[in-house]
Amino acid sequence: MLGRKRAVKQPKGFWFVTIISLLWNGYGSFNFIMANIRDPQFLAAMGSTEMVDFMDSLPIYITAAWGIGAGASLLGSLLLVMKSRFADKAFMLSLAGAVVSYLYQYTNRPPEAMLTPAGLALTGTILLAILFFLWFSLNSRMKGILR
Repeated sequence: MLGRKRAVKQPKGFWFVTIISLLWNGYGSFNFIMANIRDPQFLAAMGSTEMVDFMDSLPIYITAAWGIGAGASLLGSLLLVMKSRFADKAFMLSLAGAVVSYLYQYTNRPPEAMLTPAGLALTGTILLAILFFLWFSLNSRMKGILR
């Protein structure tokens, strides 16, 4: 029939990656919220006051970049669940927010915890995850899975 789009068969792993994305980015957004509402248990789990003091010293535009990065990733995941072609745009915004936030943090005397192998690995893992979800959403859109 004219005007009807043919259903695109989605790969078996689409929902697996989408759910992992939702869980990963949901935690990132939770982390941002708990850090910024200053939940005492959450802050105590950070292990040192040095990290809390560093977060308190961040300019508002860097805190906003962090929030945009975390929130846009969660939005991208929700858009994947809805199979929206706009998921990749959200992950692009997330990548921009993360890059701005990390550039500032690592060039302005970060706490020692951020400079340990574990701290650097966490930053790298977050950036790689955003890049992977961006690639996944672009690839899904090109295959016609996202509408």
